[in-house]
Amino acid sequence: KKTNAQKTSEAAATKLRDAKDDQSAKVKAEADSAKQLAKAKQASADWAGPLAAKRDAADAAAANLNQKTDDETAKKTTLQDTLDGRRLRKQEIKGRIGKL
Repeated sequence: KKTNAQKTSEAAATKLRDAKDDQSAKVKAEADSAKQLAKAKQASADWAGPLAAKRDAADAAAANLNQKTDDETAKKTTLQDTLDGRRLRKQEIKGRIGKL
């Protein structure tokens, strides 16, 4: 038959073992969580690079389109100025012919 001291000692040893197991489980859970976080950060980085490249390409395409629009507007303005100049010249010629 076990004595009270033995029972107390065994109970204390069991509590210590349980506490140690709990602590080991907590440490393992924290390590697993850290690994998952690292994987998530890497996945995020893997996505961020290509997305940034696509964004930069879209920005460059938009800038190119804006430049083409500006160029076309400038051509249109030049053609309109030329047309206006020709109309004025035509009116001048009509006015001279009318004076003859």
